[in-house]
Amino acid sequence: MSREASRSAEQELTEKSESDRLIMESEREAKERNALLAGARSAWLLQNMDLNGDLRLETDSVYGAALALPQIARCTGWSKTYTLMALRSFCLLVLNLLLQTFLLAMLGEELQVWNKYGGKMNLCDFGRHLIDCPGSPNCQGPGGTDYDNPGRLYSFDAWVTRTYVRDSLLAIFPEQRDEIMDNVDPGEYGMESYACRIICLFLFMLSTIRDLSRTLEVFVLLWITPREGTWIKIEEESIAQAAKNGGAQLQLVTYKVDGMPLAWKVVNVVMIQAPKMLMWYCCIVAGCKFLLETSSIVDLIMNSMALGFILSVDEFLFQVLSSTAMKHIMTNLEDYEIKGGSLDALDLSAENAMKKYYQEEFGVRTWIQEPFLTMYHILPLRLMTSVMGTVLGLWMYYHFQCIQLEDGSMTSEDVYLPGYKHIRWISFLFEIEDDRKGPLVFSDSRVS
Repeated sequence: MSREASRSAEQELTEKSESDRLIMESEREAKERNALLAGARSAWLLQNMDLNGDLRLETDSVYGAALALPQIARCTGWSKTYTLMALRSFCLLVLNLLLQTFLLAMLGEELQVWNKYGGKMNLCDFGRHLIDCPGSPNCQGPGGTDYDNPGRLYSFDAWVTRTYVRDSLLAIFPEQRDEIMDNVDPGEYGMESYACRIICLFLFMLSTIRDLSRTLEVFVLLWITPREGTWIKIEEESIAQAAKNGGAQLQLVTYKVDGMPLAWKVVNVVMIQAPKMLMWYCCIVAGCKFLLETSSIVDLIMNSMALGFILSVDEFLFQVLSSTAMKHIMTNLEDYEIKGGSLDALDLSAENAMKKYYQEEFGVRTWIQEPFLTMYHILPLRLMTSVMGTVLGLWMYYHFQCIQLEDGSMTSEDVYLPGYKHIRWISFLFEIEDDRKGPLVFSDSRVS
């Protein structure tokens, strides 16, 4: 009897273990199926989020405020409260454009005027192959001597000072010229790291791509939105419940990007988006040249980040000078919803959604069927744009500022003092070199 009872107990235990195992496997399979079903329902939406996402304004910038607040004021019949906020947004827009224009013009003046009066030549590739010197391209500095060792490499300010000391001694003691030339070495001016130069230029480009992307997004928004629409609404059914609480009643008001008359679209393009695009272009041109003329590693890293401040002045002014009411409206401004697109994956039954999921998401064919779309999801468009911008910036700098010698070295073009007496803001802003030339500042003797 005891043996039979023991066998019965063991059998019950085995059956219970098997039952528990089956239950656990069933639960695991259910979780796995649920995860796959969640993937089937969400994959299409996630894949197209970047391609077909809602369009938005810059809610943290004076550019976005200057576009949105007048439309809200228009929809409210130009009431005093909203009209004052719209006027304030335009004042901040004008102030921003003046400040950005001034900063970019000052940067251009530094590059086109004061650098030349300081005797500074274009950096080009001076000192690029310092480790391989002497005997390699770019081993001769602007002073006409070779980079014998890294100890002879100096920043421009240090090199000019050391050269001035040597030349002063030669002027005072001309009879000791040979002794001075042997013992007083001013060194040479050149870059400390070519790799850091390229990386910092790329980071600068990457920091400005967001502004370009947001500007182009608003252009698309102005193009596709209808010529009529309401930017402000309120839930009338809930007004009575929130009548006793002003804050709750304010929460019933909805601000949303919508259509606008054609005249307003033209005004926004001419007064807001075109100047913003112009500021971006001028910052890119001046910033590339400024960074490529920077020789020190520390200065390169600091300047690559600091130049982005010019394009962030609009956000700074909005945060500091806009009212609390303006910030409330812009913070709660909803995006413009793009109508259209297929939501078949959400409308299908679970079985059909899974079937569609396996057909479109698994297998080698799904990876090679649309190669450009696959690469788009792997390599961000902003990354590729930044790389192309970096290459273009380098090409423009070397093409317009440098001369290639027979041995492959890149030296500076002849540098002249400005041939004009009055400040030319347009030239400074757009980095346009004046044809009128003053006295010669630098010329490489190797250039025939």
